[in-house]
Amino acid sequence: SISVIFGTLCNMHTSLHRMHAGNIATETAELEVLASLDDVEKLSMEDVSRMGDYLIRELEKTNDKSDRKAFAKAIFNCVQQHIGYQNSHVVQDWQYDAVTALYKGVGDCRSYYALSRLLLNCAEYENMPVEKVKNYEGDSAHYWNLIKLNGAWYHFDSTPRVNSDGFFL
Repeated sequence: SISVIFGTLCNMHTSLHRMHAGNIATETAELEVLASLDDVEKLSMEDVSRMGDYLIRELEKTNDKSDRKAFAKAIFNCVQQHIGYQNSHVVQDWQYDAVTALYKGVGDCRSYYALSRLLLNCAEYENMPVEKVKNYEGDSAHYWNLIKLNGAWYHFDSTPRVNSDGFFL
């Protein structure tokens, strides 16, 4: 079974293969079309969530989701592995920023925050966004998440820094 997760369902195809001794094998593929980066604004929240759900299912293959702290760390690492830092200064809604980060593989702190938020939501972590606003000329805004684990709130900032990988709990 092959499944591509982005976009809309295009076609369902089942083929029959005649095998030796009269046996028949079937093969089914579900194909979904990728939206182009120009069409990201047209994706529904359901489409965006499906992307996040796919990444969470991939993480579950090698990480124990029941260990909530360890799985949150796996999400943190996944975000850092999918995005390279590039200053971009474009602020859209967080879903657009998450998908754009996945498509381009680069982004700024808002991209790291948005992709983290998507994956944390899909993995059913209680979380909330944090925004540091610019206070003066030359200052910069910054975005990250807070995550609730074992009844307490922790910083979850996957944006890499010089001499640091970010702030995980």
